[in-house]
Amino acid sequence: KQWYQRRVRGLFTDQDRLETSQKHSHLNALKMGVWIVVELMKCFEDQAKGVHIVTAKKGKVKKESDIWGEGEKQEGMAALRQILDLNIAMLWNPPVVGSSFVDQIADCCYKLLERQ
Repeated sequence: KQWYQRRVRGLFTDQDRLETSQKHSHLNALKMGVWIVVELMKCFEDQAKGVHIVTAKKGKVKKESDIWGEGEKQEGMAALRQILDLNIAMLWNPPVVGSSFVDQIADCCYKLLERQ
């Protein structure tokens, strides 16, 4: 985990050395990674609201506390925060973060705030 974080931070400090094709591939990887984190966070919230998952094992229903904890939710939020702390705008052309990317993260945060 720490190795990955150092590597990603290094990518954003060497922004002048990135070519357009590299920026595009890194942007796609960033979007996919954020999508995964956001979808996990939505799943955490659905679990916390009482939506249960039916397992393949004899149709048993597991409760939220059996699957997800507050720690996982906090780790997801920390991951989003670390991503937003980086200079990610340099991956877009022009260097302005896309509105769909911002909306995706904002929707996740609003969903978490609704439950407070």
